[in-house]
Amino acid sequence: MGVNRIRAQSGENLILEDSVLCERDVRCLGNLHVAGNVTCDGAVPSPFFCNGGFAGNGSKTASGGVAFTVVRESAGVYRHHLRDAGGCSSFC
Repeated sequence: MGVNRIRAQSGENLILEDSVLCERDVRCLGNLHVAGNVTCDGAVPSPFFCNGGFAGNGSKTASGGVAFTVVRESAGVYRHHLRDAGGCSSFC
């Protein structure tokens, strides 16, 4: 038996009390809220990327993606600092 839609009675939330196994893709056309852990058995591409070039003193010559800065720590050693659209930052 196949169905195209499942709807809860009276417009309430549809509650599935057991695990659900999907053998194909799952798409969410609205917000997705997870009240628990998210695990993955495959690869998850990073939502953050930066690209660019920089001179020997650490000054950027070109950039793209999220904002970043480059700090020269010593001869041939540089550290880049990423800042994502939400204001989070990290050193790499």
